[in-house]
Amino acid sequence: MALNQTNLSELRILFREPSSVCYERGVALISVLLIFAIASVLAIRMMSSGSIQVEQAGSYLHRQQLEAYSRGVESYVQALLLQDIKEDNLKGDQASDHRGEAWAKLERFPLDQFAEQGNDAGEILLKLEPVDHLFNVNGLIDKEGKRDNEAYSYFRRLMSQYDVSQGVAEQTLDWLDDDDNRVGLLGAEDNEYLLKEPPYRSPDARITDISELLLINDAPVKAWSELREVIMAFPGQSKANLNWISPEQLALMLNKSLVDTEQWLKDREDTPISSIEQFLTDKGLDAGLKKRLAVRSEYFRLRVIVTIHEQKSWLTSIIFRDSEKETIRVLSRNYLPFGEKRVLKEKSKETV
Repeated sequence: MALNQTNLSELRILFREPSSVCYERGVALISVLLIFAIASVLAIRMMSSGSIQVEQAGSYLHRQQLEAYSRGVESYVQALLLQDIKEDNLKGDQASDHRGEAWAKLERFPLDQFAEQGNDAGEILLKLEPVDHLFNVNGLIDKEGKRDNEAYSYFRRLMSQYDVSQGVAEQTLDWLDDDDNRVGLLGAEDNEYLLKEPPYRSPDARITDISELLLINDAPVKAWSELREVIMAFPGQSKANLNWISPEQLALMLNKSLVDTEQWLKDREDTPISSIEQFLTDKGLDAGLKKRLAVRSEYFRLRVIVTIHEQKSWLTSIIFRDSEKETIRVLSRNYLPFGEKRVLKEKSKETV
């Protein structure tokens, strides 16, 4: 059958190529799919970011909670020490700070609200102790800025006890005094520290933390873990509390035999020492030692470990107590971790 013009037109319409409308529909579909894919990626990213932010916020709030408990313990301890001042001032000359004090027996506070949640790990471990019986490095320099010879001799004996170079004693004194003259052959001043990399200077002033001693030439690194338990850095002069000082420390301080000091201190657990004058008289010691010995304490160290849901927070506070003014002041706070053995010899499970 012959094709006429009408038939040809119909065939052309039937087999013609896709129109521009079909192309536009395809592009629109692809665009919608791309937008959906991008929106999905953004939604996932936002959800992930939101989850991280929620986790970070939760972690921050948890750290704040741990710190709040630590600072709460610090405030509680300050209240105890303030109450102790008032009670001791009423006792007059018979007052003393000893190991039988209520604040000295603090060990543990359980956090019962966390036990109710099915977690018995909520607890506060703490230890409060006087530290003015420890050697005060700043005491090497007297109020006039001169070397305290008795304290310096004590420090040298203390360094020998821990097999530390005698250069440490000379360099520590140079670190504190206000001149640029070396104390001895083993001393060190700015001209030596400026040669180090990076260079630095000695402060020529009282230090605020004993860790500064790690900057001196012969820094006692090997014995540091032991030394930091027997030396401190207080802003002023301090006296050693006879009710807290160990026989070993007293022997080094007075340059006496350990046998003698153990004998002198053996009864203080049952009968705390309450009179320096009486103690010096009974032991036949120089009355001038009264300026170095005491039966009451001014400086205290509080160590706290707070545990909640297996998360821990640490706090070490140095507290100054002025008995005359009946005031309490926190000198420093340190949030670095420390071992539980520094808080408790044996972990008590009894409620304080």
